[in-house]
Amino acid sequence: MKILIVTTSVMTFIHILKGQPRYLTQYYSVIVGSNNFLSLKKFANQEGVNFINIPMYRKINPIYDIYSIVILVFKILKLKPDLVHSYTPKAGFVCAISCYITRVPIRIHTFTGLIFPYKKNPMKLLCWMMEMY
Repeated sequence: MKILIVTTSVMTFIHILKGQPRYLTQYYSVIVGSNNFLSLKKFANQEGVNFINIPMYRKINPIYDIYSIVILVFKILKLKPDLVHSYTPKAGFVCAISCYITRVPIRIHTFTGLIFPYKKNPMKLLCWMMEMY
């Protein structure tokens, strides 16, 4: 089984998920994906896993978000992961759409960094919808 783990920021891997990809390699083929190529490469090498760079901004940027989705769609089509596990709000949004388009069989999102409670309408509604779907 091939697993792709995606976060918006490499810092999530470094501070929250450190050791998880390495552990999972005992049972699965693991690939990590995030923004910031150099930091991601360093983390992946330390964990002994493969990586893909996914251009993503943490803030809402419709044009760049579409670009991120298109890039991830092509990478998923190439990698053919059986499972995609996303962390952080933006990664969850980008992965949900990309995985739906590419029909990834198993899609998991871990809720971290909820932003909608602190936003004002209509941004609050948009952020809530991104997290819930």
